Amino acid sequence: MVTLAALSVLVLGVLLARTIWPYRLNPILIGVLIWAPAVLLSTLPREFNLPIYSHLNRDIGLGVTAAMLISFIYFSAGVCAVLAVVGSSGWDSRLLRQPVNVDDGRMALLFCLGFLVFAYSFSRTGLGDVVSLEPNEVAESRLRLHLGPLSFVTLFLDIGAVVFLARMLETRRFIYGLPAVLATVCYMMTLQKSPTVFIALSAAFLFMLQPAAAREMLFGTPRRGLTSVLLVLVVIGALFVMNALRGIGVIPMTTFEWPWFEQVYIYSGATAILNLSASIEGHVPLDPPTMGLLLAKPITWHLVDRNLLDPTRYFEGINAATYLVYPWSDFRWAGFAITPFLTGVLTTLFFRMALRRTIYGLVFGAIAFKAVVFSVNTDVIFDPTTLIQMAIALVAHAFAARRWSRPVRWQAT
Repeated sequence: MVTLAALSVLVLGVLLARTIWPYRLNPILIGVLIWAPAVLLSTLPREFNLPIYSHLNRDIGLGVTAAMLISFIYFSAGVCAVLAVVGSSGWDSRLLRQPVNVDDGRMALLFCLGFLVFAYSFSRTGLGDVVSLEPNEVAESRLRLHLGPLSFVTLFLDIGAVVFLARMLETRRFIYGLPAVLATVCYMMTLQKSPTVFIALSAAFLFMLQPAAAREMLFGTPRRGLTSVLLVLVVIGALFVMNALRGIGVIPMTTFEWPWFEQVYIYSGATAILNLSASIEGHVPLDPPTMGLLLAKPITWHLVDRNLLDPTRYFEGINAATYLVYPWSDFRWAGFAITPFLTGVLTTLFFRMALRRTIYGLVFGAIAFKAVVFSVNTDVIFDPTTLIQMAIALVAHAFAARRWSRPVRWQAT
């Protein structure tokens, strides 16, 4: 009965999102679709067999239901506030007038610089024979990937992958997809799931930004369609393998019959909603409100005790609690209005910036898409790493943007 009620609310949310803004990159619609599996799965019977996860065996409370509804309303309000200023029509026509503003040679240099730093860090880890390592040895080896501030140079891999994928769609030349493939392989070799997923989500964002070009390149022929499907399956399968090599999912944590379903249940965000519910209902410890320290985390992360900025530490190993755990820990109930509204504003602005097809605009748009998709598990917009990634994107733009010598008019073909 609870599952049926949740499904009805989600369908209503989809219809409302379509009514507000019938655009394929509507953050409200994407958010509802992303949260739907997590919400539905969180209402199903389950049993976690480890004592540290006993709070996950409780039913979701009315508090988390109210929190999600309030947050949906204010997130939608944030999106609508931007649309009231920039308009909700003409996004596609604006996109068609803009070529990708990048000098391919300079962007390639930055990508190669990122690859060289990655290669150096990889050579220090001993991960070349990762299959023969125990999970604890894998963890120790992965720590040697970090080179201090020099590690941020590897973000040029992500930025190059995003920009060249946009160029691939613009030119219809598959060679521009190679940097994304190379970056993905690099991250898979080092078992880094987050950057692997970021590149995959960036590709999905760009394909949605230019659906006609994406359909032609990915499904224009039966061979292309089959190859595209196989690539998606390979990436999904690789994520499961990466988990296994890191010792994740090896020991059953639930009584689910199929081990793969346990992983799907966890990564869908169902446990994140259960964790948030446990926090709101008082089933896990809760620190005093941090009053904005988490909202300003990109700055406060470097200034205060980081234990104050980790509200997920009481959830043990499965410590995701949706992006709403941060405003809850920051401001309690008022946080479900403040942070979702700001998130709605920024994601819509970043989507708008992507239409200019600058280096930083494309990266900001990809970050916004990741923020909406990851919102069911964690926060992205107000994460310190995001600010660094955005700063690196601005550096890349300053170095590799093309300086037009005359006005350019471009139309997608």
